[in-house]
Amino acid sequence: MTALYDGLVRVIPRYFGSARQEVHCSIHDGDDNVSLLPSDTAIQRARSAGVLSIPIAKGTEIQDQTLQQLASVSRSTGGISNYARRVIRDSGCL
Repeated sequence: MTALYDGLVRVIPRYFGSARQEVHCSIHDGDDNVSLLPSDTAIQRARSAGVLSIPIAKGTEIQDQTLQQLASVSRSTGGISNYARRVIRDSGCL
């Protein structure tokens, strides 16, 4: 289960709020299928707080709808979305 919009709205007041611009990076392997809030609410709150959303989709079975959903959130907040088919674990960074 993934709650992208609810998660974004929940972390903004807790972790963000300084005068400088902040970045929220999240990794997803599926669609937002349990958020109670609509994407517009999450986007508006992120923009109001100056938070750039940078979602990263991972996996080989990510649907186009999910990629479009993540791209919409990131574009609307000034961030970028990314897609990784596989993660290289032996690179020393994970």
